Amino acid sequence: MSFITKSSAALLVCYLLPAAAFSQAVADKDKRDILQRARDSYYSLPKEGLANFSCAVVPNFGDVEAELREANPEAADNWAKQVAQIHIAVTVGPDGQAKVTRNDIADENLKVIADDTDQMVADFFALWSPYVVGTALPPTYADYELEDLGSEYRLSFRDGPANSVITLDKDLSVGARMITGPNVNSVTWPQFTKTANGFLPASIDSDLRVPAKGQATHVAASITYQEVSGLQLPKTIREDITSGDNYDDIEVDLTGCAASKR
Repeated sequence: MSFITKSSAALLVCYLLPAAAFSQAVADKDKRDILQRARDSYYSLPKEGLANFSCAVVPNFGDVEAELREANPEAADNWAKQVAQIHIAVTVGPDGQAKVTRNDIADENLKVIADDTDQMVADFFALWSPYVVGTALPPTYADYELEDLGSEYRLSFRDGPANSVITLDKDLSVGARMITGPNVNSVTWPQFTKTANGFLPASIDSDLRVPAKGQATHVAASITYQEVSGLQLPKTIREDITSGDNYDDIEVDLTGCAASKR
C-alpha cells in the first residue's frame, strides 16, 4: 500500500468514527424524543394542577338489593340500612398513593364487606395512578432500551428491584405493562379514552401472581369519570376478580369529591 493510500485510509477512518458516533447520537435523540412524546401523551392530574383529592367511597349493591327487593322488600330495606353503616373515604396525594380510611364496624358481616372494599380501592389506585398521577414510563434520562418492532415499540428498564417491559402502540398508548419483581409478577392491559388533554384510562385488566403462591389473580377494572374542580376524577369503579375457581365482583361510587390545587 502506498503512502497516499495509507493516508487516504487514515483520513477515511477519522471521518467515519465521528460519523458513527453522530449516527448513534441521532438514534439516542430519537429514542428520547419518542419517550418524551409518550410521557406527554397521557392525561396528568399534576399537570392540571392537582395537589390532592378525596372522596367518599360508597359500595354499590344495587343489583343485590334489587333481587332481594323482588323476593322480600322488608329484607331489602334492612339490608340497605345495614350497608349504610359503612363509611369509607379515600385520599389520593400528589404521589398517587391512596390512603383509605373507614369507621369502626362491629357487625362481622359488614366488616368483611368493608375490608373487601378497602382492599379493592387501594388495589385500584395502585393500578390507576401510574397513568394519571405519576407515570408508568421512565424519565428520558433513565437507563432504558427502546426498540421499534414495526407495529409497536418495546420499552425495557429497571424500576428499583423490578424489571419492567412496556409495549407502546404507535399512537404511544400503553398496550401492555409487565413487571417482574422479587415479590410479585404482574401484567396489565390498559385501554384509554383520548381526551383533549391526553389518554385517560377507561379500563385496566391485570394478572397478578405472587411467585410463592402460584396461581394468578385476574382483575378486570372499568372506570367512569366525573369533573371536579376542572379535573377528571373517577366516579364509578367496577372490578371483576377471578382467582382459580373463585369469582367476585365489586362496584363503588366515589361521591362528595373535593380536589385541592397547587
